[in-house]
Amino acid sequence: MSSYGIPPRFQAAALADFPEAVRRAVGDAAEVAGECGGYYIHGPVGTGKTHLACAILREWIERGVASVTTSTRFGYSETRALFAHAGSFLAALQRTFRAVPGQPSEAAIVLPLRRARALALDDLRAACNRLGPGCAWRVG
Repeated sequence: MSSYGIPPRFQAAALADFPEAVRRAVGDAAEVAGECGGYYIHGPVGTGKTHLACAILREWIERGVASVTTSTRFGYSETRALFAHAGSFLAALQRTFRAVPGQPSEAAIVLPLRRARALALDDLRAACNRLGPGCAWRVG
């Protein structure tokens, strides 16, 4: 699961870890997500959002909905499922704004997330709150 970016602490996360009501809600939401393009999981700190997101991602990987990396006709691999921490992603993206030789380009940072068939982008609220009032997604 580490090849998908899932943190070690959550690599064994499974839907079976959650009560039946949560598993049923995830199943119902999966149908809607297929139509609208995704989920948004929110709630207070410490309620299991990251655990649930990793469990859903693992379920999709195991079912083949978001399969393992595949070769492309250009010779590089493409991740079909990805877990990314929003703070790390935004920090990497900000570093591209300074022209530093050898730094990855903005496209190199964004492309894996754009290509992911299943993406868990964790902790967006906290990442934007740390950025301050200039962040368009800032909450509070």
